Amino acid sequence: MESRVTGNYHARFGAGENLEIISKSYLSLFPALRDFDTTISACAGRNIYFTLVIQSYAQLNNVYGKDVAEIILDNLNVKIFLGSNNYDTLQQFSRECGEMTRISPLSALNGSRSEIEHYELETIPLITRSRLSCFEPGECVVLEANCDHVLLSRLERYYLCPEFSSLPMASEHEYTCAVNPFDEKYLFTIKKRSGRRALWD
Repeated sequence: MESRVTGNYHARFGAGENLEIISKSYLSLFPALRDFDTTISACAGRNIYFTLVIQSYAQLNNVYGKDVAEIILDNLNVKIFLGSNNYDTLQQFSRECGEMTRISPLSALNGSRSEIEHYELETIPLITRSRLSCFEPGECVVLEANCDHVLLSRLERYYLCPEFSSLPMASEHEYTCAVNPFDEKYLFTIKKRSGRRALWD
């Protein structure tokens, strides 16, 4: 069963199924939802899950304020990073991926040409900000809460999958429209009001 809520959102549910609400808009483009930080904190224990899509952390901070935005981000179990143009978002997500310690390449400059006298260790980001800023289409990073692993992966375009490429392509001639848009009952003329200038003049 499908219940339509408004033009951009709809809820799908049936007998014994979980309610699924789908929106085509970014969370950061909505006005602030009242008590959303409390709602998202309480919903996970009640088997209610959110899939939030934002373009940058700055937009979330702008709508909800820094403190509430941090609470919202702290309650996310899985984060999938597809790309961003915002410097602070790239920097923060790079920090969330963690760091690693390695032997510095400068160690080769210590000592004689045949042996290195001592090794220098350096700590670097696991995934750098510059790497996050130049993703190829389809590349992503997946972070899971309470997990030490960072997954650098690729989301395959559905139309490149062999399962879909074997299907026949749809043609616009196969579709029929119940409404003829050229029917005269759907045509109207806009009359210019006297004394006011029309917007299109």
